[in-house]
Amino acid sequence: MTVKPPLRIKTAELSHHVGKLAECKMIFRTAIIAITLISLCSHLFSGERQSLRVWSQETLAAALNQAAAGDTIKVAAGVEIDLTDYAGLVIPGGVTLIGEVDLGQDFSSYPLLYIRRVTGKKSFEPLFIAGGDNIYVGRIRFQGDNPDIGEVVPNRHPGSVGIKSKGYQRMTIEYCEFFYWRYSAIFFDSFSRDNRVSQNFIHHNRQAGLGYGVTIGIGSYAV
Repeated sequence: MTVKPPLRIKTAELSHHVGKLAECKMIFRTAIIAITLISLCSHLFSGERQSLRVWSQETLAAALNQAAAGDTIKVAAGVEIDLTDYAGLVIPGGVTLIGEVDLGQDFSSYPLLYIRRVTGKKSFEPLFIAGGDNIYVGRIRFQGDNPDIGEVVPNRHPGSVGIKSKGYQRMTIEYCEFFYWRYSAIFFDSFSRDNRVSQNFIHHNRQAGLGYGVTIGIGSYAV
């Protein structure tokens, strides 16, 4: 049997190969960073839009914080999200908030966003607040906190509001369902103009002395 001599690599040669390997890794890492930066800059300067899919309290709140004009937030079909402790969620200007369902499907398949009680310093704090112009909301069910008529509480608005736009323009709300909102399902106030409310199912928004489907405040209007 022939015994092969042990493989011998000179120390200098081994160091040379190790150095080459480290150099290749550095070049590869630099290339990855460069590609990432190019992609990021392309997104920023080309106006590329994001589509964010949400299915829970946390993902919805995070998406609203992250979204910018032109982005779309899609609420997963059939989900029911309890937003009782999330009153005052701001929809940024130019953002689309839409259920991930096709038109023509039964309302039961639409995502449901609901509250069990009113929260915050003001009992009529809206669940969603417009944070700019040109917002689109569609294909979502919004449920308020009480199906009963109740009684008027003196010197206090014992109501709840689904969506409110104060001073912003051109909000579109369509193909949605609103129910159980004591004060008003939708509220346009403080010269909020050029708004559109179309093809919605708005019902059972009741409160003694209150209870409106769409409220139009000072200097505002909607069609």
